Amino acid sequence: MSIDPSATVFRRKIFSFCEVKLASLLITAELRAFSAYMLRLIDDRTLPPMMGKHVDWIEVTRECGLEQPSAKLRRVAQYGFDAISRWLDDSDPNRLTHRASPKGKPAKQPSKRAAGRKKSGASGNSRAKPGPKPKPIEEFPEPPFEAYDDPVSFQAALQFQIDRFGEIYYHLHRAVFREGDAIEAATLASWLKGTKVPRSVGNLEILGRIERRYRLPLGYSKEKLPHQARAGVGFDVGDEISPAERRRLAWHLPDDFNSLPKEKQAEILEWVRRVIITGALTIDDSSRRQLSSATPSAFPVSHMVDRTIQLGRTGRQSLKSKAER
Repeated sequence: MSIDPSATVFRRKIFSFCEVKLASLLITAELRAFSAYMLRLIDDRTLPPMMGKHVDWIEVTRECGLEQPSAKLRRVAQYGFDAISRWLDDSDPNRLTHRASPKGKPAKQPSKRAAGRKKSGASGNSRAKPGPKPKPIEEFPEPPFEAYDDPVSFQAALQFQIDRFGEIYYHLHRAVFREGDAIEAATLASWLKGTKVPRSVGNLEILGRIERRYRLPLGYSKEKLPHQARAGVGFDVGDEISPAERRRLAWHLPDDFNSLPKEKQAEILEWVRRVIITGALTIDDSSRRQLSSATPSAFPVSHMVDRTIQLGRTGRQSLKSKAER
């Protein structure tokens, strides 16, 4: 019988399986007969005889001339028969070939339900998912009421706004999610439970989208976050900046820093480093007049400088007098 070229590679795999896995479980003659039987199933494109979910070893031992097979042989050989069944199903999914059955027993016909599943799978038609259809997404939903008592905490305020618009957190995630976002619906659930709070730049952007969707004041959610003394994380300042400097810069960068153009980001970083980090503030003529004025408009800087110098001189004189004693 001519062999299909597409089955050549698979025949080699089954032959190697018999040589490697079954050689220690069968004598030479039995191994040769068993290998020929498995290869014949491939050549004839016939499924192995089955009894339930396992191979019918009564029929296999009759065909191969084996004695009583051991439990280990049945367990190991089952992998080979399963591989043959999968290969036959993958090579021709529309083919309804009957399994080889014991002599005198008719082969079990596939049920109408199973044949229907194969037919629908071959045609590519997928059954609609059960349950109600998802709620359509509105860009700016209308709340049923306007006046309300604003909750104090971030967790309670977020849950209140979601309930006020008649939504759930999963629907809100679908509405504000954009391609490329790393946030998932489980993240919103953790915010509502209070196990996590938004700190990164990406999470703060999501809060901004929620505020725009619900038409809330800008910064409504950020003002209610706990630990206001903590700086944000996730600013894209480059790989050449050390972690220590990143933490110092995070206090002075805007929340939308990552969305700004590269030129604007570089300008902000240069200014923060020069003016705030190093303290190299350039004083113009107006600032000099305010510092030298008798009644300064902002802070008595000159008086503070003079007082600091005076305290320094007093301290040095006190240390000198103690040394002379």
